[in-house]
Order: sequence, then C-alpha cells, then structure tokens
Amino acid sequence: MKDLSIGKIQKSLDFSISITLLDTVSSTNTYLMNSKLEDPDSLSIVIARHQSDGYGRNKSKWISEYNAGIWMSIGTLIRKTKDISSLSLAISAGLTEKLHLNGFTKIGLKWPNDFVCEGKKLGGILIETKPKDRNFMKTIVGIGLNVDLPDTLMKKEKFGLKPISLNSLKKGSFDASDLVANLIYSVNSTINKYKYSNKYKYSGFDAFARIWRKYDIYSGSYIQVKSNNQKISGVNNGINDQGALIINNEKGSHKIYSGTLIHSGSEG
Repeated sequence: MKDLSIGKIQKSLDFSISITLLDTVSSTNTYLMNSKLEDPDSLSIVIARHQSDGYGRNKSKWISEYNAGIWMSIGTLIRKTKDISSLSLAISAGLTEKLHLNGFTKIGLKWPNDFVCEGKKLGGILIETKPKDRNFMKTIVGIGLNVDLPDTLMKKEKFGLKPISLNSLKKGSFDASDLVANLIYSVNSTINKYKYSNKYKYSGFDAFARIWRKYDIYSGSYIQVKSNNQKISGVNNGINDQGALIINNEKGSHKIYSGTLIHSGSEG
C-alpha cells in the first residue's frame, strides 16, 4: 500500500512491537516463521508490498500484487499448554468487528477463515505454528486483505467467489496506516485472551463466539463442505462454542472442525 507509514502505525499502538516493511518477499508467513521470536510478551510483524509466493490454507495460491492489498503476518510465542485450536476463528471474528468499526459495514465471515462481501472474497487469514522449544509454540498469523486489486484480477474466481477490494466498499479514501494499526491491535487483543486466559472473564473462543455468529453470512443457508476428503451437504446451523461448524441434514447433525466451505445456495 503506497501510503503506509510504519512510524505512524507504531505510534498508534501502546504495546511492544517490531515492524518490518518489505518491498517484496516470497511469503510474509514464511519470512516470520524463519525469523527469531524470543519475547512471548511482544509481537513481530512483517508487512510486504508484494508476495511472490503467497499462499492460503492447504497451500492454495494467494495472489498478492504490488501495493494492491494488506499482506501482513504477525508472529508471537504461545505456551504449548494453551489450546489455540479455535484461534483462527477468534481472530477472524475480531478483525471483522474492527473492520465494521472502521466503516466497512458490509463485510461478513465465511467459515472457517474468509472475509466476504456482496458474495465476493475480500481476504482471509492463515495461522501456522511450529515448536520453538519445549515450552513455546511459534505462532504466525497471516492476514491478506484486498485493497485495490487491478481489473485483471477482479474476474478471477475461486470456490465460486470472485474477489472484491476495500476501496470499492467505502466512499472516499481511508488511512491505510490507521487501518493496519487497528488490525494489529485487534489481533493482539485476541491473542492475549488465549495467552493470558486467567486475566479475563471471557477468554479463548468464549470471548468471540457471539461475534462470529453475528457476522456469519451463511448461517441458515444450504451449504456443502469438504472435510477429510468427504463432502457434507446440509443446512448451516452455525458454530458451537468450540468453533465447530454444525451442518444438519437427513442423516442428522454433523460437527465439522476443519474443512472448506465450497458451495452455498439452494439444495441440489
């Protein structure tokens, strides 16, 4: 993004962070995963203007054109004793709430980790982990948000969804540095509810389940999900308190903890 100011982002935040802005990188997630993370109480952040080999879940290719979006990864250390299986859902919910507060009020969530609007894909997140030592997991949160995609990419389609950009969702310009700072603040707040769960009345996914349900745009719709090489179809009955997707069909109720929503619409 052309007008991104690292200094302005850092001044907007009241906690310890390290931010690296790269012109181009293969993947911000890969870059951070190969970097040293030493302080569990701080965040390390990498933002790139371009990713030559960006990827999403299941290593699917994520096109990250130069200055066309927010291509960012946030790294931290989380104790291995903490259950972060629902962290991706929690961060998605928190970021969607933050985007609404920043004026992007049409954005919704597509299970498990996509930001969608007007039936099109705005972006998504990807969390990757790797043991650092016997106590901590290196945890990387990758965020990809389309901001100003070129026309040549606006017609591409994946899992039935064409892309959409933030610039098309809000009249007038917005401050990219302020938006990125708000997104970082949201991710930090969410991660803390997992890291330091004893400090909060509502911690872990308990703090975000209501928000997720609020923005789940396919709740009540007929959907098809691919999970463990099987396709399961039925009515989306939302998520349970552990973040599992509930699908109801003639065979009963199915809890799905991982997979990809590949179809929504009328039955058949």
